[in-house]
Amino acid sequence: MWDLNLEAIVKVKFDIDENGKIDNIKPNANLVGVSFMQQRAFNNAKQVFEIAALQIMEKLPLLIPAKVDNIPTKKTFQIFLQKKYFIKKNLHQHNFHTSAFISYPSSPQSQPLSTLKKIES
Repeated sequence: MWDLNLEAIVKVKFDIDENGKIDNIKPNANLVGVSFMQQRAFNNAKQVFEIAALQIMEKLPLLIPAKVDNIPTKKTFQIFLQKKYFIKKNLHQHNFHTSAFISYPSSPQSQPLSTLKKIES
C-alpha cells in the first residue's frame, strides 16, 4: 500500500471581456510541501494542477463585466485556487479525493468551489 498526497496553490490570471466571458486563462501552480527527484515528475505534477484549474475556470458561467463610465470593458483578474489530491493505493482498491478551494486575496477565508470523492474497486 502507498499514499500520494499532493497539494498546490494555483495562481490563475484571466480576463473577463465586455460580454462577461472568461478568456485568456493562465494558470501557474506552486506545489506545496513536496519535492521530486526528477524534474520531469515535478513538471508533470504541476501540469496536473494547472489543467484542473483551467477546467474549473472553463466551467464558470458568464460573469458581469467591469464598467468604465458605465460602459462594459475587458478587465484582468487574478485568483488563487488551492487544490489537493489524496491517493491511497491498496492492490485492488483506489481511493481518490480531490478538493478545490477558491481564495480571494482580500478575504482571509477560502470558500469551497468543488469537492469530488470517488472510490473505485
